Amino acid sequence: MLTSLISTIGSFRNSGSQSVSEKETGKTRQTAAESSSGNRYDDQVSLSYVSYQTKSLEEINQKISGEDKFRQTLHELKARYESGSLDYYSSEPYENQIRMGITALGGYEQLKRWESQGLELEEDTLISSGQSYSEGLRQLKKGGTYTKRGLLMNQHGLVRQHQQVPEWFDQEQKNFHSQISGAAARAFQQGESFFIR
Repeated sequence: MLTSLISTIGSFRNSGSQSVSEKETGKTRQTAAESSSGNRYDDQVSLSYVSYQTKSLEEINQKISGEDKFRQTLHELKARYESGSLDYYSSEPYENQIRMGITALGGYEQLKRWESQGLELEEDTLISSGQSYSEGLRQLKKGGTYTKRGLLMNQHGLVRQHQQVPEWFDQEQKNFHSQISGAAARAFQQGESFFIR
């Protein structure tokens, strides 16, 4: 009888402790669920901020790497020109765009002269000038062959359209206009990128 009483008390204790632990476990689960749902918003905000930062850093890195690529390409082209090993027929497309821009603006000697006076050409200037040069060549070519006329590029106007220029550049532009035909000078003063003679 004593044994059955002890086992009854033991089972009562176990059921009591089990119900308490179940209640505590339920509260713990509820608190964890509340906590996780509360943290969900914080996590989303944190993730959004991190992805914004990452995107901003990627954009900055792309811009820096783009500038590095431009400067590196320009440096390599000038070095090859100086050494006489510049290949005009085969090149990487980006390099070709830069090279066309240099040609449009008067070539490597012109580039060197401007740099010696403190004017460094920017990527957009060279690429846009190269595109204008390509369009001029396209218009110059008639029926599959080039005509006997020539293509004159508005070198100073092209540079001025795409970047800041020093004061001496104005006088150089005026001198250039005085040396070319009246029709070409008028076309350039009106903002034309090239003139076909």
